[in-house]
Amino acid sequence: MKHRIVTAAQMKAIEQAGNAHGLPYLQMMENAGLAAYAELKKALLQPGTLLVVCGKGNNGGDGFVIARAAAKEGWNVTAPLAEGEPKTTDAITNFERLHSLSVNICADCTVWKFAPMVPGFPLNRLPLSWMRSTAPDSMAVCVLPALPPVR
Repeated sequence: MKHRIVTAAQMKAIEQAGNAHGLPYLQMMENAGLAAYAELKKALLQPGTLLVVCGKGNNGGDGFVIARAAAKEGWNVTAPLAEGEPKTTDAITNFERLHSLSVNICADCTVWKFAPMVPGFPLNRLPLSWMRSTAPDSMAVCVLPALPPVR
């Protein structure tokens, strides 16, 4: 599959076209989260500890899919809600799907308490990406909207 980089406006148009042709936004979120999880598993071949920092919107919804898939495969998953409870319909749906699984949902904490896990901190300045942590069986995924670089 050939990949290309698109702007936020282009991605929105692509998603709208997909939805208009019968691919619901919720399924797009599921596809994105599972694809990201598949890439993550290439970096760590066996389950370990996973930190999935989720925002309140659809990027966070992708993170909830990642957290769910990892928990089902035996990962020790913590999902801090970096911006509070999810706000979009599809993100809320995927957040609710976590409740039946063994995922530590951290609603009243900040991502800063997890700073020692991830080199290249701060997490809140990164787009969807994954990084090796200092522990060999741990991984962190940040699914917040990209912000301007820290100066």
